[in-house]
Amino acid sequence: TSNMYVVSSTASREQNTILVVDPNVTDLAQRYLQSLGTRTVLILLMHEHYDHTLGIPWLQRQFSCKLLCHKN
Repeated sequence: TSNMYVVSSTASREQNTILVVDPNVTDLAQRYLQSLGTRTVLILLMHEHYDHTLGIPWLQRQFSCKLLCHKN
């Protein structure tokens, strides 16, 4: 319901790095990321809605993260 996207490729899975666009807190995403053996998440924040910004610390507690967003 939040339009969160998880982008994965064979190369990214080999490096244990996954791209998450506009993260949201969800058990399904957590299980999926763990099933891929994710260690690092690149977070791409397209806009600043609360349901996406709340997903940032949620991911940071579980994985090593890098946040990509507009400086404003």
